[in-house]
Amino acid sequence: MFLITGYPKTGNTWLHVMICYVMNPNKMIDGTAEPPLSSMFSHCMPKFNKESYTHMSISIPGTLDEKSVLLLIRHPGDTLVSLYMHNVYRERFPMYDGTLDDMVYDDIYGLHKILVYYEWWWKHRDIPKKICVIRYEDLLVHPYDTFSQALYAMKMYIPSQTVRDAIRFGTFENMQQLEKTNHLDWPTLYRSRRKIQNALKVRKGKSNQYKILLKPETVSYIDRYVKTNLHPFYGYI
Repeated sequence: MFLITGYPKTGNTWLHVMICYVMNPNKMIDGTAEPPLSSMFSHCMPKFNKESYTHMSISIPGTLDEKSVLLLIRHPGDTLVSLYMHNVYRERFPMYDGTLDDMVYDDIYGLHKILVYYEWWWKHRDIPKKICVIRYEDLLVHPYDTFSQALYAMKMYIPSQTVRDAIRFGTFENMQQLEKTNHLDWPTLYRSRRKIQNALKVRKGKSNQYKILLKPETVSYIDRYVKTNLHPFYGYI
């Protein structure tokens, strides 16, 4: 049994679209594919909008030791930027009323919570049958090799042309089109009522945006905090 998981705003929907494509290309193309199963695709975390967490207890569908885990990760700075845009512009009723820089330090949405999540997975890395870490940034730069690695970890032996077709289906431009036309009718890729760039689920598709959008002192804080508190296992140090 496999569990495909990641903190919110780390590219989960993007990866789900590509995996669902290799499982059933025709239904993805004609828009009749079912949304990803919650037993297989899950953020695996508490209601992170409700309270702050110093010690996080993550809820797993079933038991962790029965599963192989595909863990999608993204630099915490860019995760925060994407989460801010979602909370402020995408939600019908904004879920945060501070600035982007403010949210970095917030107990509920901020940097500390993301790193607690990654610490949980590091501490429990020996419980699953195996754990394969896929970085959002690697999917951007080396989509074929990285996505192939993910599929291999899940023991999904897919013809190379189908893998390439899935990556093409999951390009930034096509993902935006899927969202704008509500092609798949998935709750995770719904068309926002607000017709502005920042309200899009598929908004930028780039890395290191936090270094552009945040104040220099906030960027320095993030970089120091990540260097000090995020395990080298994740590859951001």
